[in-house]
Amino acid sequence: MDLPALNTNFPLKLYKCNGGGNQQWYLDQTGRIRSALDEDQCAFVSAKVKEVYVQKCDFLDDHQAWIISEDGRYQSKAFPDKVIAVSECSVDPKNTLKLQDVNACSTAHRWFMSSTPPPPPRKSQAEDAAPQEENGDGSPRDEDYNNFNGKLVNRGWTLVWFTPGEFMTAPELLLPKLSPGKLFAPSVCHAMFIDSFALTTTPVTEDLLFLTDHMYQDVLPSRRDSIRLSNGKKKYFQLAPEPERHALAVVSPMRLPEEDEKGKIPLKNIVSKMAEDMGGDSNHEEPPEIIAQRAFYEKTSSYVNKVDLRSIYEPIYQFRMNHWIKSRWIVHDLRHEEAKNFRCEWYKEQTDWDSDVDQLGFAYVMAKRGLRRMIGRDEPDERAKLHIPPEPPEIDDLTDKKEWFEILNARTGWVKDGELNDGSEEVIPQDVYDGPRYFIRIMSNRAMWYRRRDWNKRHASSLLRKFQ
Repeated sequence: MDLPALNTNFPLKLYKCNGGGNQQWYLDQTGRIRSALDEDQCAFVSAKVKEVYVQKCDFLDDHQAWIISEDGRYQSKAFPDKVIAVSECSVDPKNTLKLQDVNACSTAHRWFMSSTPPPPPRKSQAEDAAPQEENGDGSPRDEDYNNFNGKLVNRGWTLVWFTPGEFMTAPELLLPKLSPGKLFAPSVCHAMFIDSFALTTTPVTEDLLFLTDHMYQDVLPSRRDSIRLSNGKKKYFQLAPEPERHALAVVSPMRLPEEDEKGKIPLKNIVSKMAEDMGGDSNHEEPPEIIAQRAFYEKTSSYVNKVDLRSIYEPIYQFRMNHWIKSRWIVHDLRHEEAKNFRCEWYKEQTDWDSDVDQLGFAYVMAKRGLRRMIGRDEPDERAKLHIPPEPPEIDDLTDKKEWFEILNARTGWVKDGELNDGSEEVIPQDVYDGPRYFIRIMSNRAMWYRRRDWNKRHASSLLRKFQ
């Protein structure tokens, strides 16, 4: 098959093989036939003329979905009784590809296609014709691949890779993961880090679009909603209004280990589970740097949360490390200054310990910022919370507010003396910023599944309206 141009809506043709990138295709995991020259281009069939064209990939369109049979036929999902075939069973060059009946001219229906993207192409046809140096085992040299670093596109992603050096330190390894802002142009709005050792599949463009769409939530007014009980009746709730929210990062939660006989989970067990999530062995002895980091955090919680040395008139706020996450993937907001401040704080906290268990540093930074927020905004302390009735557990199914964890931005918190006047009067601490509020969003797998389903439906509807 030959891709005649990079433009969309061009018919695919049969052409003599020349090894060019426009003749390289592969079948992805969603059943799309993608071009290796431009992996945003997929083979699709026109509903009117039944010819095979190339078009921008759309995971909602069955006209781009194909099912491969054991004998090498590519059957259209939109037209189950049709397969890709050479026009009129001819092998003449430049004949367009069409759909034909499954039982017609079977020899013209069989194709050989890879299920994975081809290796990186060489830089030019001249170099392609020239002999290439290889390693002793016949594989391409690393230099051949490094020439394409940052220049290849896979499923809508620009691929940037790095190979850890023999003497790379933890700060160097964590930089592209926790603080990647300097690695991208100022025009880049979002970046997603993916741990290729921890994830078995590569996210597609739609995955990032879904996640970035859920980094912002508009103001929600007070509203009435309901859930259906087991007896079939509905139970109604009046939901409180919710503020505008901006997520500086989106991550996924960690599955916690089992509680001990006291009903608690020791921090050591949590750290072992973190190491296991990142591909390590939880049975191995902890490195000294992680032991020191964990011990410091345990002592911090113990000292800060003691109440026997406090005045009875002093508010009681708790330092709680309970934001446990996986960091196999992280979506970063690169636009807001507050996102940069959070990334830098997380990166500095982790690299100060020279430790690679970054989830532990994340939990500490979130606990510290949460404590500053509660004090700065004079939120209800532990005594006051005893008199606040808890929300019904059903509320969690009607709102996602428990996935959003607010952090103070640079213009919130305590007002310094003299900041709002000439210094002659006492200034009462107050919240001086009533603009957008910044959060870290920890989106559970269950919530992600339901929201992705709704998101797919909304985008499918918008596409239908677009082409009507």
